[in-house]
Amino acid sequence: EEQLSESDTTGFANREEIVGSFVSRFSEFWRANGSIRRDLTGSGQTLSWSSGLTYEDECIIFVTNYGRTFTRDRDVEPDTTLLFKVQFKHLG
Repeated sequence: EEQLSESDTTGFANREEIVGSFVSRFSEFWRANGSIRRDLTGSGQTLSWSSGLTYEDECIIFVTNYGRTFTRDRDVEPDTTLLFKVQFKHLG
């Protein structure tokens, strides 16, 4: 397999993207977040997006995220993820 040096970016010269994201606290304990990544060349398609909710109080943090990638390349197929995370602040 051919290795690219760190200074050789010719294989990625046509890559132009824009990323937008936000986080909003809409109550004392709840936050919402989201992000989107779009291609600025070619078709201008969405490459990935995600959104989530977070609950945080003095004892626990509960995070849920849902996302989708649309990248397709050789062995890489579009993918959907759903993540739940529970963190106890004062254990240990």
